[in-house]
Amino acid sequence: MQKLPPRNSFSPPRRLIGDGGPPPNGVAQAKPVAPYRDPAMVGSNYDRLPNEGYMTIDADWIIPALLKGVPIEGRILEPCAGRGHMVYALRQAGLVVIARDLFAYPDPLVADIESGCDLLDISTLTGFDWVITNLPFKDQDEFLAHLLRLATEAGCGVAVLTRLEWTSAQARRFLVHDHPNFAGNVLLTRRPRWSEDEKAAPRHNFSWSVWQPEPRPASRPAWLRFDQFTRASAALQTGRRLPTSRSVTRLHRERPEREGPNLRPGFEE
Repeated sequence: MQKLPPRNSFSPPRRLIGDGGPPPNGVAQAKPVAPYRDPAMVGSNYDRLPNEGYMTIDADWIIPALLKGVPIEGRILEPCAGRGHMVYALRQAGLVVIARDLFAYPDPLVADIESGCDLLDISTLTGFDWVITNLPFKDQDEFLAHLLRLATEAGCGVAVLTRLEWTSAQARRFLVHDHPNFAGNVLLTRRPRWSEDEKAAPRHNFSWSVWQPEPRPASRPAWLRFDQFTRASAALQTGRRLPTSRSVTRLHRERPEREGPNLRPGFEE
């Protein structure tokens, strides 16, 4: 059996600005960097993409899942817009979105993404009602701590796409369960894709972590919600008993009721 090459474990610089000189028009272009391996990707032999360039290509259902669980309105900032997948989906829902990113990625879906904008250089969120984004994984905690401080000052809500287990870490309690504005999670019941490559199967569950604009009352705990696309919701809406785990995966299929032992009737969406 052929042995895999040894893994490198090091972190590249977070910011890349040109080739040693000033970038053209002050904009940092997306370019390759030294490989970084996600320590959570046990058993994976893939390096992470340069500049954390994982586009939210499934925004067409990820954004509706958020909007059906959380009352989002007003002016929105997307500070890590990438090619604009989430911006496009939010605008399709009728929302006003300002799109920014540090890098200028090729083939953007929207034409007005402001490039060269470092999230850590944001000094105020006054004028925005919500920040909705998918932060770079490596710097997620640092970026979020900065955003939450500004959001609390400005009375601005924050919704960030995070791995499902992200809220469980003790080191993040000050950002999550000890934060007075933390409202809860909207769980995605499908795994988002980060690549068009059919071989790159998604490996992690995700949720929207949400901080509301105003602090919640001390007597009210943070809530937990499932997105509206969960197939099991069909059983709840029809008032039928909850199906077994085997039949949950088949709720989307219409099956005729049949007589005989050990046959379950199908659920309708």
